[in-house]
Amino acid sequence: LDFQPDVIIYIDYPGFNLRIAEWAKKQGFKNHYYISPQVWAWKENRVRMMKQSLDALYVVLPFEKAFFEEKHDFKVHFVGHPRYDPKFLSANQLDPNKKIIALLPGSRLQEIKKILPLFVQTAASFEEYQFIVGAAPGIATEKYVPYLKNTSIKIVYNQTYNLLKNSTAALV
Repeated sequence: LDFQPDVIIYIDYPGFNLRIAEWAKKQGFKNHYYISPQVWAWKENRVRMMKQSLDALYVVLPFEKAFFEEKHDFKVHFVGHPRYDPKFLSANQLDPNKKIIALLPGSRLQEIKKILPLFVQTAASFEEYQFIVGAAPGIATEKYVPYLKNTSIKIVYNQTYNLLKNSTAALV
């Protein structure tokens, strides 16, 4: 209160920051939130409080803009992810004219064995998209390959943010 900032910028830690933003708004402070809480994945009910407490929300994943603006009538600013590598498409030999769907079958072998075959089967019905598996760092490529035979599905490691940034959708 003594400092009287022009704006408060919140980063991460939504459980704490959203409560502070609510208090700060009542005190007349402007509130900006960089890298939105993942309310699209859980605790979607927080969007109402965010709309009331925040003056600006900056999102880093393309689908987040549509989520907030179309589903919740909440205008946000898409700024891209700070770890985004603009060479992602060329580095992974992807077609820039085809939309990408990220396949995220989990980080444990039993999840991959159970989920990836279903993802591959689903992908076969959508030839207008390119599908990419976001592989778990602890799982060897050889564990994915049997499920991806005779497909054009690619595997990427340590690029989940870039994959999601470039993706139209994700199967999780």
